Amino acid sequence: MPFSPVTRPIRHTAGALVLLLTAGLSLGAGAAPAMASAHTTQVTFQAHWSDSGPNVESILVENADGTDGHCWLLYSTPPPFGNREWMTKTVRLPFPGRFQIFSYNNPFCDLAHYYAGSQGTIDTGRWQKWSVYATRPPKMYL
Repeated sequence: MPFSPVTRPIRHTAGALVLLLTAGLSLGAGAAPAMASAHTTQVTFQAHWSDSGPNVESILVENADGTDGHCWLLYSTPPPFGNREWMTKTVRLPFPGRFQIFSYNNPFCDLAHYYAGSQGTIDTGRWQKWSVYATRPPKMYL
């Protein structure tokens, strides 16, 4: 016996309702679409290379509470002698916010090569360009 015109729309509506409820539950449970990406922020660090003074070769970037960090190499090799330029490195951080920055005079962020006084907090929610130094905390730059 064929479906009556009255019951057919109800069945289609029920199927659509089940589909919408399933989609809503998966979104509510935190299931993200395959193309979704985490929110990141791009930050540029710069350091001045001096032929005679202390130079920052790498920086350790830690989250505000110090539980996670990453060492970024600013120079793979020193610039040619006499070339006193500001060297830059652009990195992606996992989220905008506050980070602790530590400067080192070797490429591996070894504690033995940490520059005392170079540690400072940056806020990438306020600014995305920072100068790092061997003798003082990071500063915003234009």
